[in-house]
Amino acid sequence: MIGFSNHIFKPYIAVNITFGLVVLSVFSYSLIFRGDHHPIPALLTEKTGIVPPSKGLSSAFSEIIRGNFNDALAINQHSIRIFSFFVLQLFARLFFIVAALSIPSYSKSLVYIDAIFSISLFGYCFFPLILYTLQLFGALF
Repeated sequence: MIGFSNHIFKPYIAVNITFGLVVLSVFSYSLIFRGDHHPIPALLTEKTGIVPPSKGLSSAFSEIIRGNFNDALAINQHSIRIFSFFVLQLFARLFFIVAALSIPSYSKSLVYIDAIFSISLFGYCFFPLILYTLQLFGALF
């Protein structure tokens, strides 16, 4: 385990911190921009007229950050489910950093548990978008 800790432990902590900062950036973006004032356009809808299930997530996230859950659901029906991924990941990053620093002998097990948790959570929270993407690719072939 010591060899694992020396080679993987520091990068694992760095990845957790980086991902935590990315999540905080998503929250900050959602807090700064509101309504239709988001600088990132919905390119797919603008170019093709297709409205994917991700349309309106930025606006919906802005409403969730402000506690307007009903407004968020009106903008995008999947918003709370997808937003919950980011909230749970932020707490998971904190938990796994503390756990890895507190119990370095279990760092290899923590990495596996973290990976399984994160992949499962992503699959559940992003399922509507994943399904849409698979159906879109299926229609192309």
